[in-house]
Amino acid sequence: MKRLLLSAGHSGAGKTSITMGIIGALIRRKMTVASAKIGPDYIDPMYHRALGAYGVNLDRHLMDDEYILHLMARLEKKDVIVMEGAMGYYDGMATTTTCSAAEMANFTKTPTIFIASGRGKGASLGAELQGFLNYGKNTISGVILNHTKPAMASYYEKIIKEATGLPLFGCIPDLDQDLPERYLGLERPEEIKNFRAFADQWADVVENYVDLDKLLAACETKSVGREMTMTPLPKKTPVAIAKDEAFFFYYEDVLEDLSERGVEWIPFSPLADPLPKGICGAYLGGGYPELYKEALGKNKALGRDLKSFAEKGGVLIAEGGGFMSLLEKIDGSTAFGLFPGEAIMTDRLQHFGYQVIAAEEDGLLLKAGESAPVHEFHYSFAHEEGQDLLIQKPGGRVKRRTAHHEKNVYAGYPELHISGNEKLRENILKALKEATPWQG
Repeated sequence: MKRLLLSAGHSGAGKTSITMGIIGALIRRKMTVASAKIGPDYIDPMYHRALGAYGVNLDRHLMDDEYILHLMARLEKKDVIVMEGAMGYYDGMATTTTCSAAEMANFTKTPTIFIASGRGKGASLGAELQGFLNYGKNTISGVILNHTKPAMASYYEKIIKEATGLPLFGCIPDLDQDLPERYLGLERPEEIKNFRAFADQWADVVENYVDLDKLLAACETKSVGREMTMTPLPKKTPVAIAKDEAFFFYYEDVLEDLSERGVEWIPFSPLADPLPKGICGAYLGGGYPELYKEALGKNKALGRDLKSFAEKGGVLIAEGGGFMSLLEKIDGSTAFGLFPGEAIMTDRLQHFGYQVIAAEEDGLLLKAGESAPVHEFHYSFAHEEGQDLLIQKPGGRVKRRTAHHEKNVYAGYPELHISGNEKLRENILKALKEATPWQG
């Protein structure tokens, strides 16, 4: 059993590129690879899957521990698990280490490979690494130096060994190879013309500058996975899922989990298609509807279909960008109009980060008095974003109202991990089971 978690002291240290390189190099060795992004990032697992890995997210805010161990059992079916941390190693909620990469490494008993830089440093590198090693409970098992001349490997190896006793697995020089980004993160792999070449270059980099055999030997560990028991729906239940250039933020493990529980996913494009008939549910995830607002505005038939579907009791979930599309307008352009209000794009994040929603009355996601973890990451705001749920940061005092939450409808900015939370999953599956197929 081999697994590793790549982390660093801060964002921008090269975690994604080095993770891609290691996944690519392992696949070249004919090894099967599973991957996991720590945290709610939708896009990085897309890169992992595009390389040929089985990629999911692991998140101790959005997911029950039982579900994380369930996913670990799935990941452990591969030869190697490669995890990628978010932000800095100990960075968690607010000023704590809760939900950090370090916490996930400890929980899953996964060796951590720490990415640092020797650029402009001598013995100070030892002090830096010693600080991370001694700061808190961790599984740090070795170091990769990025932005560091390979010729200096023996020099830095001596510093690292004397300060920490950790092995150095390689030095990667400065490379002018960056992935294109936009305001919600990296572009999707299919949008990048030279993605395959970029991935191959980083696999070459890892093969040339990282001692993979030494690294893998340090990442031997034991199984922690434990499969969950599940009761599937009594019959296949068709659910339309929005999938095109505008809507694509979904957790792959959620789609798989719900499929195993009886959901039959019916893909459609809100940019061009009507709502499929015969469905019991419709799921509009996040994405970039603002970039395609003219096309959305032209698909008036879908707006009518969605309204009819919801009015006749169909289970409708629209989160993030999916919610934006259900408002009257997006930045001045007509949208589907199920709910009043307009989504207006801004130049800064709105209500960013982990949150908790709570229900005062029964609805699709939660019964009165129940709560569930969510996250938000969006650059738009709506004066009328809904009033049905209370939302606040974990442990925070400030609450606001958000989202439309009815017996058969959830529409709001807060984004869900449906399968990771037992209440969400069971409430939604119960509603799907009771829904009457929509025939138009």
